Amino acid sequence: MEETQATEPQEERAKEPVNLYGEYPYKVDGKGRVGLPAAFRRVLSKDLLIVPDLKQDCVLVFEKADYDKWCESMFVQRFGGYESNNKMHIDLHRQMRARARAAEVDASGRIMIPGDMRGKCDIDKDVVLVGNGDRFEIWDAKRYQQVAEEADLSIFLV
Repeated sequence: MEETQATEPQEERAKEPVNLYGEYPYKVDGKGRVGLPAAFRRVLSKDLLIVPDLKQDCVLVFEKADYDKWCESMFVQRFGGYESNNKMHIDLHRQMRARARAAEVDASGRIMIPGDMRGKCDIDKDVVLVGNGDRFEIWDAKRYQQVAEEADLSIFLV
C-alpha cells in the first residue's frame, strides 16, 4: 500500500506547492540538455517553462502555474498590479510570455536549454542548478561561483 502512495502520477505531484532547495553541479551535453537532480524530479511535473533571467545571467525554470504567479508578482511589485487596458502593461506581459518556452523533462530526466538562452546567459558545459523556492535556476558554473562569493550571508548574523 505504501508503495502506491510513493509512486503517485506526476500530474498529482504537480498540484502540490513546489519548494526547491540546494545546488547541484551538472554538465550540459552536446545537444544542450541537462539532467535534473532527483530531488527536483520528485516534485516537478514533466512540463515546465524555461526563461532567461537577463538581469542575473541565468536561466529560470518554473512549473507553468508558478511562472504565471511570478509574472503577476512582477506587475504587483512594479505597478501595483496588471492593468489590462494599459498599453505598456500589455506589451510587457506579451514579452514576458513570449520569452518563456516549454521545457519537457525527457525519459532520462533531462531538459533542453535552447541555444539562444545558453548564449544570452553564457552557459557552456559546466552548470549549477540552484533551487530557489518555486523555481530553479541554471547558472554557468564559473558565473555562479562568482555570484555566490559576492553574497555575504554574514549580514544575517548582525
